[in-house]
Amino acid sequence: MDLPAMRINGHDALYDRRFAEDIVDTFGPFIPAEEITGLEQDEVAQAVIDGLAASPVPAPVLLDLSSRSGFSGRHILEKIIRSVLSGEFPDLEAPVSHESLSAVKNDPAPGDRDGIDPEPGGEGNSSSAEAALCGKITVEKSFDLLFDLLGERRSGQVEMAHMVLDSFRSGKIAFIEAGTGTGKSLAYLVPSILHASETGEKIIISTHTRNLQNQLMTKEIPLLGSVLGIDVDVVRLMGRENYICSRKLVSAVSRISEDDPSAALSLALSGALTITGRIESLSQSDAAVDPGKLRAPARCMMNGCSHSDTCPLLIARKKARAASIVFVNHALILTDYRQGGSVLGPYDCVVFDEAHHIEHCVMENLSVRVFNRDLGRILEAVSPVSASAPEWKLFLSMCGDPGGSSGVDAGISGLAAQIERLQVSFSSVFSAISNLLDPGKKLRSRKTRYQDGKAVFAEIEDELNNYRNVYNEFRETLKPLLEVTASSAGLVFQQKLKYMEEELIELSAALEYLVAASDDESVFWVEWSKAGTASGLCGSPLAIDRRFADFIEENCSSAIFTSATLASEGRFSSVKKRLGTSLSGLDCSELIVPSPFDYKNNFLIIIQRGLGDPNQQNHALDAAEIIAELAIRVKRRILVLFTSHSMCRMVAGHLERADLPGPVFVQGISGSREEVAGNFKAAEGAILLGVASFWEGVDFPGEQLEVIVIPKLPFPVPNEPIVEAMSDRLRREGEDPFDSLFLPEAVMRLRQGIGRVIRRTTDRGVAVILDPRMESRPYSKKVVSSLPSEPTSTEGIDDTVNAAAAWFADLP
Repeated sequence: MDLPAMRINGHDALYDRRFAEDIVDTFGPFIPAEEITGLEQDEVAQAVIDGLAASPVPAPVLLDLSSRSGFSGRHILEKIIRSVLSGEFPDLEAPVSHESLSAVKNDPAPGDRDGIDPEPGGEGNSSSAEAALCGKITVEKSFDLLFDLLGERRSGQVEMAHMVLDSFRSGKIAFIEAGTGTGKSLAYLVPSILHASETGEKIIISTHTRNLQNQLMTKEIPLLGSVLGIDVDVVRLMGRENYICSRKLVSAVSRISEDDPSAALSLALSGALTITGRIESLSQSDAAVDPGKLRAPARCMMNGCSHSDTCPLLIARKKARAASIVFVNHALILTDYRQGGSVLGPYDCVVFDEAHHIEHCVMENLSVRVFNRDLGRILEAVSPVSASAPEWKLFLSMCGDPGGSSGVDAGISGLAAQIERLQVSFSSVFSAISNLLDPGKKLRSRKTRYQDGKAVFAEIEDELNNYRNVYNEFRETLKPLLEVTASSAGLVFQQKLKYMEEELIELSAALEYLVAASDDESVFWVEWSKAGTASGLCGSPLAIDRRFADFIEENCSSAIFTSATLASEGRFSSVKKRLGTSLSGLDCSELIVPSPFDYKNNFLIIIQRGLGDPNQQNHALDAAEIIAELAIRVKRRILVLFTSHSMCRMVAGHLERADLPGPVFVQGISGSREEVAGNFKAAEGAILLGVASFWEGVDFPGEQLEVIVIPKLPFPVPNEPIVEAMSDRLRREGEDPFDSLFLPEAVMRLRQGIGRVIRRTTDRGVAVILDPRMESRPYSKKVVSSLPSEPTSTEGIDDTVNAAAAWFADLP
């Protein structure tokens, strides 16, 4: 019998295959399936061994918990841990990671590489083969291999790949609109892998949605690993809130171990065996601990923490710094820029997929926000403040000489009193804003803009001064606790107090900025709760062109911007102006790759005439009637995309009274976005009512979605503070806000929504647009021309439903 070699601390140890099976059977349930997809049994077993060897929870604790809980795999756990603890094998290897092209790739068959000729003078060895993977021939050969495997050739995909590679090599910016079906992910991944392999340069690939990252890491990267056979390290890095805090994990296991050793062991193993180290990897069956409470904190000691060796965040960042290609989201790459590159380290090239979101993401990143709840969140890290609370009691025991401890004790008592005063004074500021600006509590769940903070908030100066005084007194009371001599755990707790103070300083500075705001280049607003109270003050820049140009100029030699909806009327001038790319000093290339799909024969677009004003409530009743009739007649899954939650709920209410062939799922009511999408895919004849996030980033191929209904064109809300302020700014500059802002945004969103239907070459479907403005307004031609196929107009509900039913009936 073949005996698989399994490594413990770097040493090859031979076990029979049954033992590897036992390891997988015993510990596999503690690892999310998606983390081990594509790994062989021996690789999963090795990942378990590596995870247990590097467990944040000490091995003796794991053994004790397994004994007290009657864990069925105790003997296997003991065998692994005792081998590790024996010290027989001193050099622990890094944990297995599937988020790497080199980890998931399979060596290609000999014929796969034979077609790549070495460069002149090459000897045919690995280095010359690597050298052959450069330039135009590399792109062509790569896609030849992909086309042979996938059975489909897309000329636009190759054209896009050439432009990406040329931009990398020439230090250019490229704007590329790639229509649905182009295969843009592979079109930038292939040149990214080739360029990184050829030059050693580091490439960041930034997306807006997690769904796209999941697709890239679980589908495209494994595919390219098997086809290209190039050893390039590819990893995914997420924001710190996505990772498990080892210190919190150990503390939670310790806290629950006495009362529930089984739950404690389950939590400990879930934390030790996760390959990604992310919160979502923790077992959701452990009701004893909320996984959200174990997230990496906003501020921590990082390398100075006693658990730094097992910290998933530090491990992930270390891998990202060493990798050739790193997947991140837009928010993280911008945060890295604001923090001076401390997260990602140096890199050379950036690919922004879903680039139509970049402007909004930059504005969000540069925004200043202060909410009433923020103070409680900051203080929670050290609460409750009491000499008898465990952390404070330990801190007290670690402070200075015995003679000074009474002073620390008094400082703790004083701080507790100051915290109460601080919370009261902070809340009073927001109460005063509420009473000043909306005494009748009419502004529920609204955002109201203000332009001159000094004038608007002049009448609440007493409340602001009171908060300032209490804030200063709080910091004075805190100072002795930060300065007292402490040791061991006392120093750790002092650092936590310091982080709390830093966050409080930032919060107070932001509050001062917002109440004194007066800046024509920014917009400021008050956010109101459902109860009609002021919940937050916010400010955002109106233009990000100069700052984003600085980001590009200072961080990368080339940048690619791509999306299925990036151009406006066939031009990139608008997006280039808003992003300020002409200010970066880099040359710019442009490319529009049309969709290869046969929309003329596979996609019917119907525009319903004769309906009333889409802004009136009776439009919801009309929409519900049409949706119900479509569901009954065509008996296919229907996605309805709304521009507001209120209309979505109204239509849902009407549909509740209809006799429908399938269930109705409503975003925000029927579960999370993921739950709603999953249930929709599984139910025959289902209707999904979606808002905002369902306009893009969701994929329902084939029969999972065949009808889409759009009751209203997705124009921006004109009284939203940012939209309103941007409109004012455009007017001052002599531009028409409707032409420069509202219409381009509506067209882009409409194209995204329409694009949900046809996702594959074989997909077929119908889109029904119920907004009469599609044909009655001067701008109608521009909107219609943006659609992927020529629409058909109908006069009434019966005509619309009959047209859709007949179209499906005529399908071969």
